[in-house]
Amino acid sequence: MANNETEGTNFSDLYFELASNGENALATNAEQKRTFPSSRAALPDEALKRVLTPAILRKVAAGKIRAFTVIAPTTQWLKPLKDAVAIHVHGAEIVSYHGAKTKRSADGDEQLAKDLAGGRLVIGIATAITHLPAPLVGAADATLVIQPIDAILIKRVIRRCMRGRPGTNFDALPPLAGLDFDEVCACVPAGASASLAVPKLLAALATKLPAATNNNLPQLEEAAGYGAARDWGLDLKRDIDDLRAGKIGWSEIDRGVVLHGPPGTGKTLFAQILGQSCGLPTIVSSVADFFGNSPGDLDGVIKELRNVFDRARAAAPCILFLDELDAIPNRAAMSPRGRDWWTPVITDFLLLLDSAVAARDGVIVVGATNRIQDIDLAILRPGRLERAIFVGPPQPQELVRILRHYLGGDLIDQDLTKLAYVRDGATGAEAMEWARAARRKARRAGRRMTYADLEAHVLPTERPSPKDLRRAAIHEAGHAVAHSVKRTGTVERMVLSEGSRAHGQTFWAPERTVSITRSLLENIVVGMLAGRAAEAVFYKSDVVAGSGGDRDSDLARATALVAAWHTSYGLGGSLVWTSTPEAAPIQLLTDNALRAKVERDLEALYLRAVAIVEENRDAVAALAEALESKGVLLRDEIELIAQRHGAGRCT
Repeated sequence: MANNETEGTNFSDLYFELASNGENALATNAEQKRTFPSSRAALPDEALKRVLTPAILRKVAAGKIRAFTVIAPTTQWLKPLKDAVAIHVHGAEIVSYHGAKTKRSADGDEQLAKDLAGGRLVIGIATAITHLPAPLVGAADATLVIQPIDAILIKRVIRRCMRGRPGTNFDALPPLAGLDFDEVCACVPAGASASLAVPKLLAALATKLPAATNNNLPQLEEAAGYGAARDWGLDLKRDIDDLRAGKIGWSEIDRGVVLHGPPGTGKTLFAQILGQSCGLPTIVSSVADFFGNSPGDLDGVIKELRNVFDRARAAAPCILFLDELDAIPNRAAMSPRGRDWWTPVITDFLLLLDSAVAARDGVIVVGATNRIQDIDLAILRPGRLERAIFVGPPQPQELVRILRHYLGGDLIDQDLTKLAYVRDGATGAEAMEWARAARRKARRAGRRMTYADLEAHVLPTERPSPKDLRRAAIHEAGHAVAHSVKRTGTVERMVLSEGSRAHGQTFWAPERTVSITRSLLENIVVGMLAGRAAEAVFYKSDVVAGSGGDRDSDLARATALVAAWHTSYGLGGSLVWTSTPEAAPIQLLTDNALRAKVERDLEALYLRAVAIVEENRDAVAALAEALESKGVLLRDEIELIAQRHGAGRCT
């Protein structure tokens, strides 16, 4: 049996001690005669010696320990640990378990029971105690838990396996537990220069734990566009601080969350920002990795799934980010054939998530999906991924902040408001691409970036004619003035798009009230119809088709609202309920009487809209001119222009 490091200094320790004292000649001669072991043997040996102490070995030799278990950090450690245990303990029956399937057959399990009953020394190795057979767990006299890789362990392995001095401060190394066994060994090649090991380890760590090494990440408090997700993250950060201060335990910490929303909204980036802000490593994986990193058969997928969670447990406390969560199918929607294959995978995944079953204290799981409707509801159960938070495109002011982040020191004196509002609905990923493309254009031209470089990538290349822009501005100004006069809410902003088909948008927030009256709804419809009314007034009834079209158009929304007060709200002169508000437009297709009522109301309200535009023609013209000039008008400016021309307050 090998000596534990506490019982004396081995040869490699002596070499480094002499070298550090300047006795290089002796060290060089010793190295020339030295055989360097593989790190695949040295790493498990050094890790095992930490827990397989001389006291335990003496008890094994005396027959006082007849069975014990070894808990490995991940499945990649199982075979190397089995070989290391065999070197230290002779004559034992050593078995390793992957969890879902064991390397032993049913006959082997029966033999294991016989070995235990007969008093033979039996050693079981697995990544979790729950993966071991119950008879072995019950009979074990000791459980040895292999600790995650740290600076002291890697220092000893480098000394044993490599040539020369490491030339680094090991105390300053970040946590290495995010690296798996094979990744560490690949960075410590036998006989190579020891000075190469740490740079290789840090490079490998950068690919596995981006939050630990990415200095370009914003702080969570400053991360724009995350809304409720940021609030949840800040609460988690405070809880982690309380945990470190000893005020609470892991039972008080949220177990996880599912972030859902369209692609490109920064869900992966949020997990990295969260890890950085909480001071935790972030392990990034995805459902696709379960297949890509395995042969793709059922056993291989389950093993890789468990290996990901094993890595996270070894790196705990940490953030485990799982992307493409919707790739694990919803059992309620599976075909019988799909259910036969997927059920073991889903069941295993749920057990790994389940805090009541799996030992995942310190592992905070952040899942991400573009399709929350496809997620199995069991995943969202308390104790698993307890919350689902929508992460949508950032608001325009948040988009400005995101764009500023990616621009760095470029264009710091430029106002980016117009670009953000014109491209309202764009994602953080698009903002990153705009900045990258603009910087590339300037770099290839051999100069600093200009606003025109950025604008060329943000705004459409095909611009509308001045005539079309003017008409679109008049249309939007009609909306704004009517809402202002009727005091239906707040006109937040007006945006004039510069796409090849000129159009604009007026963003209006209705007044918050529970008292929804016929009068209020009529005023809202007047505001919806006022864009078309403005065209009729300024262009002598020569209106374009832009007020209609899809179901989100002005005419569609006005028609739906008028139909709803007749069929659903009881505000149309009849108390008979005939449909939900959403179904009211469909009823128009077959109910001629209803259609006649709706048409009569719309015509009357349209005439009101025309009258408002005519009475406030100067205000409409002034707003249109300002919008045409600037492309974007915000609330304060809209309100100022409207008041200046007697159109009332935007309240």
